[in-house]
Amino acid sequence: MEDISKLPKIFDQLTIRGYSEDQIEKIAGGNFIRAFNDVISCALRQ
Repeated sequence: MEDISKLPKIFDQLTIRGYSEDQIEKIAGGNFIRAFNDVISCALRQ
């Protein structure tokens, strides 16, 4: 993915492939939480 502007295309493809709205929200939220935790962990090591 070149940049964040392409993220909606990923969610569109998940919908096409049969993922429910609830599943997609969990994927999106889970990715945010994982990335946020990685940032916090890195910041705390500084």
